[in-house]
Amino acid sequence: EGQALDKEFEQRRSITLDEYFEMIDKKTGKLFSIACEIGALLGNAGQKEISAMREYGKMVGRAFQVQDDLLDVVTDQTVLGKNFASDLFEKKKTFLVVYVLATEFAKNFSGFFEKSELTDDDIKHLIDLFSKSGAIAAARKEIKTSLKGARQALENVPDHPSLQYLSDLLSFIENRNF
Repeated sequence: EGQALDKEFEQRRSITLDEYFEMIDKKTGKLFSIACEIGALLGNAGQKEISAMREYGKMVGRAFQVQDDLLDVVTDQTVLGKNFASDLFEKKKTFLVVYVLATEFAKNFSGFFEKSELTDDDIKHLIDLFSKSGAIAAARKEIKTSLKGARQALENVPDHPSLQYLSDLLSFIENRNF
């Protein structure tokens, strides 16, 4: 369902941040959430712990996806392992794009979706808009907020050696650059 929304968004002129979060929660968030929930089920956890792990996974998925959107335009492609600004060239509705479209900077996006191909200058212009509009700062804040939500979910899980691995994953996501 999340992938279907992602594809649908390619055809839509604009989407809201709430719609974007619904999409990533049903896509990346659900992937992480199901993996965490299955682990809890296999570990014979109680309903409280299963719910906590489900929420942890959802928040990890959200942080991971917003981080991925951000890294696409702030990390060198040799580090990132994919083409720089590939989401922009594909005209994906990333967190950054959706954020800018909800600001007064939206008018500066005119023509972005109509162009058959973007130039390097177009990409530089869009990245400058992300910075000026506060989209990059908002993405970093959202990543921190989502990771905080994941940490809070872990507080509902009894002390266990595996908690350190789950906590380490949050630090990895927060600090990753690829």
